[in-house]
Amino acid sequence: MATDCHNQDNKWTTAYIASKSKYSSGYFETSLKIADIPGVNNAFWVTTDDNYEIDPSEIHYPNMDGVGVHYWPPPHSGGKATAM
Repeated sequence: MATDCHNQDNKWTTAYIASKSKYSSGYFETSLKIADIPGVNNAFWVTTDDNYEIDPSEIHYPNMDGVGVHYWPPPHSGGKATAM
């Protein structure tokens, strides 16, 4: 339950875990409580040092669970963000 949002009627919140360690492989598991609100992006993802985001699960209520890979170029690099 969110307690410090600007809108006190908002009952959803967010969380993240950051690690100082670098992992090249391994087993990662999460348990998500999916918000039953259309348009909310419920997701679990990992990032790489070379600006990739890997989304093993990106869930949109009521019935979409997608897997994706995104590339986010460094700011002011002239690169273009891509996704698949």
